[in-house]
Amino acid sequence: MAKGYRTLLLFFIFFLFLLWSVNSQVIIEGKVTDSSNKPLENASIVLSNSENEIIDYLYTDNTGEFKFNISPTNLISDSYDIAVNLLGFEEHIQKVALNTDKKRYTLSFILQDKIEHLNEVVLKPDEKISTNGNVTTLKTAPFIDQSEENVEDVLKKLPGIEVLEDGTIKAHGKFIKKLMIDGDDMFANDYQVLSKNLDAKTLDAVQIIDNFQDNPVLARVLDSDDVALNLELKDEFKNVWFGNASLGAGLEERIRGTANIGLLRKKIKFFYLGDYNNLGNKAVDQLKGTPSSLNLTSAYREVEIEPEIESVFSINKNESQILKDDQSIFNKAFLNSIGLVTKIEKDIEIRATGSFAQDNQRQLFYSRSIFNVEENPVEYIEDSDTDHKNSIGSGELEIKYTGGERSYLRNLFSYKNQPEKFDNQLIFNNNSVNQDLNKKEYALYNHLNYSYALGKNTVLHNYTYVGQTQLSQDATINSLGLNNFFDFTKKAKIYQNNKDELNVFGINTNLFSEFGNFTNRLSLGYEIFEEDRQTKLSSPSENFEVDSLKNDLNYKRRTFNLKESIGYKFSEKAKLTLGISMERLDLTTDSNEKEKWIFNPQIDLDLRKLKIGRFVFGYENTYAVPDSHLLFQNYQLNTYNSLVRGTNTIYLVEKDVYKFYYKWANELESQALTFRIKYDDFKGNYSTTNQIGENLRFFSYQVIEGSNRISANLDFTSFFDDLNLSTNLRTSQNWGIQPIQANSQDFNDLKTYSSNYLISGTTYFKIPLNFRFRFNLNLSESDYNNVISKTQWSNYSLALNYKLSEKWNLNIKNDYYKMPNSSYYFLNSTLKFQPDSNFSYKLFFNNLGNEKNFSTVVIDEFTTYESNIRLLPRYIFFSVKYRF
Repeated sequence: MAKGYRTLLLFFIFFLFLLWSVNSQVIIEGKVTDSSNKPLENASIVLSNSENEIIDYLYTDNTGEFKFNISPTNLISDSYDIAVNLLGFEEHIQKVALNTDKKRYTLSFILQDKIEHLNEVVLKPDEKISTNGNVTTLKTAPFIDQSEENVEDVLKKLPGIEVLEDGTIKAHGKFIKKLMIDGDDMFANDYQVLSKNLDAKTLDAVQIIDNFQDNPVLARVLDSDDVALNLELKDEFKNVWFGNASLGAGLEERIRGTANIGLLRKKIKFFYLGDYNNLGNKAVDQLKGTPSSLNLTSAYREVEIEPEIESVFSINKNESQILKDDQSIFNKAFLNSIGLVTKIEKDIEIRATGSFAQDNQRQLFYSRSIFNVEENPVEYIEDSDTDHKNSIGSGELEIKYTGGERSYLRNLFSYKNQPEKFDNQLIFNNNSVNQDLNKKEYALYNHLNYSYALGKNTVLHNYTYVGQTQLSQDATINSLGLNNFFDFTKKAKIYQNNKDELNVFGINTNLFSEFGNFTNRLSLGYEIFEEDRQTKLSSPSENFEVDSLKNDLNYKRRTFNLKESIGYKFSEKAKLTLGISMERLDLTTDSNEKEKWIFNPQIDLDLRKLKIGRFVFGYENTYAVPDSHLLFQNYQLNTYNSLVRGTNTIYLVEKDVYKFYYKWANELESQALTFRIKYDDFKGNYSTTNQIGENLRFFSYQVIEGSNRISANLDFTSFFDDLNLSTNLRTSQNWGIQPIQANSQDFNDLKTYSSNYLISGTTYFKIPLNFRFRFNLNLSESDYNNVISKTQWSNYSLALNYKLSEKWNLNIKNDYYKMPNSSYYFLNSTLKFQPDSNFSYKLFFNNLGNEKNFSTVVIDEFTTYESNIRLLPRYIFFSVKYRF
């Protein structure tokens, strides 16, 4: 704990130093207005010295105000010019004498109208899709049909945007970094809370922002490949309280209640989003964060480092990875989330969120696992009944300070508490098994980012992070197979207790510079990582606790790194980047230690703005340190029928990564083609040795010489205005070779292949009938010891929307699944009535064909996994919504 207090003390001293450095600057502020005293926004303000050298520049905000923060070291002359320019007005230049003794100067500027004669005025009608720089704006009205309930429903129909089955969002072929409302980020990585709950009727337009950079100071010297979405709400929902509440009930005891409240003003944005349902719509998944797209050029990207802990013991959730949640999930879900963004001063913004989600879920599941490791495969048969209670309480407090164009500070404090409980009864290979698991996970982190522009083309960026994650698991198992293995009585209970505490502190300093065609990044970083794990297996009734099934591991890691990256722009169309990193690693456990210097090269060639598209070629050599669960020296219980052990070897997994990216798009990106391929060549890796018996499986980790993996993705999106049609064609291909040992003395190559093909489309006809179609084909194959396993499945989906009248709307959804041994058809229908009032009414019919069970086959490594799951039965549901 003493180390922790010292770390926090150093952190706050560093924080106070940054604040002192900001407050020690000379401030030049003022306001720009026209002759009628109306504030002028986006007027450029340029500060230069007597030798016409630009010291700094910025733009006025929406109140016409500006503020320079100048370091005293930059004030080397007595007289300075401040030039103010804005299109349509005469330039205004004012001289000002500065000295280091005075810390604040307040000025005012009045611009006079500039009279110009225009030969021609061209008016353009309101377009469906328009572009301005890196922003593509899509008006929502031409693409929707009034069947949409929330923002996610709208996004699914917009060209260039894709919503995946898990709710994550891609735009222009990349996972989005943020989902904003009128320019402000409300829920950060938990944006699904917003997309799945905000009323669709509030939307006016959606903006796709390419090359998105949230840090205005880093934007001076860094190119970004990130993409973000900005939701533009209708004017009628601004500066007033708005929202809705709905309540619904149906057969089979189905019920749902929702409430949304929002306020959008210039200085404050507020949202409350709440939902309770037992319709299969899970709540917890909305708070689990979202993935980010691959970094195309290995360029610097701001991230929040929060290491995760790998769970020791697990109970299978037994959820289908193919079906939609509302087809197969039996649960009671509750979500309560609040988001707030406010500007307490012109240059200080605060964002705060607080959320609680809970899923009470019951799943009935049958599975048959076939281990294809020898001539006579081993079979595990399981018939399971699982009660699963999963909760998340989380919150964030973010403070942003913008000190003019030169200084930017962002501090993010995050908290997460995630308790989880399992109660599982099953029949395994004709033997009864009962198991309970009580899991508690807690995380607390603070992230401080500070950027300061030392000059026009030089930026210093510091990132400091500190935090702790705690994980505990208490499991109780009664298993005949385990009891026979340990020679216990039939009714004996086994207790598996696991505790883990992880503490991390790190600081990273980056200096970014531009000199003509050269760019340079110099990075210096240090991280302290400490993890303490304790695992114990016991049976009090049998007076059993042995050291051979106990693991106490103290894992420490010290990392020092120095990185240098130099880029050269041959032209606006070609850039070459060369990089080298030097890292010092000190890794220790209770029984082993490793010290090593590591050198990793990196090279990228970026060819952009070509008529035939953009090309990126890249190579890098990377390494990864082992997670602590790979270093357990003794066996421990992993599931009720498997035990796992780590290795004594601390091995750094090194690999060569070769990547290629191609993109072509027209000006509006209404037609766009992207292709990615990546090849990972591992010099060595951790693999497993497996001993699979009739009722128990033992596996342990071992270092192997090498393996490789190839992944490729092709995506083509198009919008045909004349045809009123948008389409998306996508495929992903994955190949892998991994040596593995299973029921043998030798390692043999496990060869895997998987592929996915998707075709989808949406129509926007001006007639009452429109539809969405989707075809998905999945194939997987494995080859181990010349035993080849193959499977494939496909899904056909067709949604029809018929506008019966201005007030009545009918939507019919068809889903057909073609599985290896059978096929399934799901039919859902929604009838919606919207009178001339704030009320609307909806009648929903679920699973009209009353499909009761769903079976599938999945290939996982050398295992063929057959499963059968119960489905939500047929029911009718009626709901009433009130909007205000």
